[in-house]
Amino acid sequence: MITLHTRMRHLTPEQDAALSAYAGHFNRVAHHLAADMAHEKRTGASFKTAYQRCFGITARQFNAVRMQVEGLANNRAENLKNLENILSGKIAATKNLLPKIEKQIAKAVTEKQCASSIEKLKNRLHQKKRKLAHLLERQSRTIHQSHRPYASGLCFGGRKLFNAQHHLRENGYADHAEWRTDWQSARPR
Repeated sequence: MITLHTRMRHLTPEQDAALSAYAGHFNRVAHHLAADMAHEKRTGASFKTAYQRCFGITARQFNAVRMQVEGLANNRAENLKNLENILSGKIAATKNLLPKIEKQIAKAVTEKQCASSIEKLKNRLHQKKRKLAHLLERQSRTIHQSHRPYASGLCFGGRKLFNAQHHLRENGYADHAEWRTDWQSARPR
């Protein structure tokens, strides 16, 4: 049985160029659609006629682009919900820990323990309060982003590959140009 990957290796340069051009055009339409949906706060279907005229695509092609963009946005919305749930759990755990540390400090003071152990407990309490503030801020941002899934970080090409540019050697790239070649080939797919 011949797989798609096997067939892709046997493309002529002309076929590869044609398919790459089509994928690039498809991707441009997807980027524009995601941006317009975020900016105008309308559904993808409401852009159908205008996009068919503007980009010279068929209704089926538009539907494929719309499904891709809506799928990315729905995936992003689900990820944001999961992140919000994780953050809620961490916030609750940190809030439960604060009174325990305060009791430990009070006990240490009444028992007249050494000043360094009391300072360590006070520092721990301070750091947990900072952590709580940071978690609350992240939760607030996540909630805000979840109300606008099209405008909150859709990544065409994949976040993992995008973030690989920050640590080129660890991800097997000799330089940024090599990463950029992979990035440009991954985005239209």
